[in-house]
Amino acid sequence: MTTDALETVAGDSRGAAFEQLVSPSLLAEAKRVELVTRRKIDTGLVGNYRSAFRGSGLLFADVREYQPGDDVKHIHWKVSARTGKVFVKSYEEDRQLRILLALDISSSTAAGAFNASAFRSRQQRAIECASLLTLLAAKSDDAVGLALFSNRVEEYIPPRKKRLQTQSILLSLMRKRGLTPATDIKAVLSHLHKQERRPLVLFVISDFYSAPFEQELRSLSFKHDVILTLIDQAADQDLVDCGIVEFEDAESGKRTLIDTSNPNCRSAIRKLSESRVQALKAMCERCSVDLLRIRDNPIGPLAELMRLRTSRLR
Repeated sequence: MTTDALETVAGDSRGAAFEQLVSPSLLAEAKRVELVTRRKIDTGLVGNYRSAFRGSGLLFADVREYQPGDDVKHIHWKVSARTGKVFVKSYEEDRQLRILLALDISSSTAAGAFNASAFRSRQQRAIECASLLTLLAAKSDDAVGLALFSNRVEEYIPPRKKRLQTQSILLSLMRKRGLTPATDIKAVLSHLHKQERRPLVLFVISDFYSAPFEQELRSLSFKHDVILTLIDQAADQDLVDCGIVEFEDAESGKRTLIDTSNPNCRSAIRKLSESRVQALKAMCERCSVDLLRIRDNPIGPLAELMRLRTSRLR
């Protein structure tokens, strides 16, 4: 689905909901990129996307006799035992990616900050990111799916490549729903590990305020290409001086008084916030997982991630 198709959706009875899905500035940027650099998108952006996320997806094609230099891990033991000769499996590239966007819809994602006098929650920015990834996958002719989660998977659209799949995902993202008060990424990753038997590219889009989940992430990354997408905001680190303010944890309900006028207090919060991000980065490195950090417009960080992933493959 291109931005032309998006505008068609925006023009029908779902237009009001559509405006909540993608901000006008983001849609204008996507339209500008498509119109001004259409050829570069086809040969550049989509090409970078394919080289960055294509990975080593292979499909079993046939068996052939073993030749010197073949990797022994590809030996087909059943065929070899039956024929008395050593055969190895041959593969062909799986030219269609399977993309799954796992989006956090827990209560903490309702938090946000004012930007140019407009309040934008983490969930709004997460939806914009998921929408752009959906459109990019559709343009690249890949199968794409969606999982909405909190402390469990709330809604699941399996990755498919069909005419109405993109519209189904966008409409699901647009649908208003009550937020659940807890996040359990450990349980969600375990569920996806059991659910998804075929390799896929998995974007986990969240603020990652959750109990530790490193073991589950490592297990999932053995089979799947996982990208943790952190929806971040400057307000988490740089508190505005507003005097004594009562803060409430969106998930636990616990309330705390914080003196935002105290520079030592603001400095401590800044250090805690940054240390949390650094810990997330370190965990990703240990699990061989990429971290995509988004604060505002997702286009720039996503393009940078594609550039880094492509350079690693060279």
